Amino acid sequence: WHRQGLGTELADFIFQIARDRGIHKVEADVLASNETMIHMFKKWDFKFNRIEATEWHVEKELK
Repeated sequence: WHRQGLGTELADFIFQIARDRGIHKVEADVLASNETMIHMFKKWDFKFNRIEATEWHVEKELK
């Protein structure tokens, strides 16, 4: 199931549900070694802030 767009479709669906419920921001912490999730967060235009050498905090305003 890798690289078929399922993760993107699921995330878009979840972001829409969050917006519909009045949620304005999504946040997460991700290990710097988790290249797949870092790629996805970049694709979804999340802002990145380094927490530690091994970890990022990411966030996105939902509009």
